[in-house]
Amino acid sequence: MRKSLYEEIADWCLTLLDMASKDEDSKILAMLRDNVVKNSGKKSIVEIATELSIAFEGEPKNRLKLIDETLLKKHGMTREYFLLKQNKKVRKILQQGAIRNDKEYEIVRSSLLDMEPPPLLKEALFELIAQYENAQGAAKI
Repeated sequence: MRKSLYEEIADWCLTLLDMASKDEDSKILAMLRDNVVKNSGKKSIVEIATELSIAFEGEPKNRLKLIDETLLKKHGMTREYFLLKQNKKVRKILQQGAIRNDKEYEIVRSSLLDMEPPPLLKEALFELIAQYENAQGAAKI
């Protein structure tokens, strides 16, 4: 069975945590891992991924490059997606799991046109658009 977007993001988070410096507190890392596992498959994992991406900003540049290369190779998505301010609204829509109005519909559509989201998210965004368009079509009948 194929994993959901939220399960894929949880796997992404676990990979990121696996790459944490060996100097990090093992208890904190264990708590973070538990939180990721607890939220795997849930919409809340999007915010956790964002927080983890921000937390890794203090790493040396060469280490960040290695981390992003690993995340891209393994999951098709780097930390950059969760760090870009312009993606904040899209992340919020992903977290709520549905497009609620025309404004959110345009935000998702333009994000697909203006920037190339990672394949993992691209499919989920297209799915949200299809659900919204189907609901709008059904409402007009």
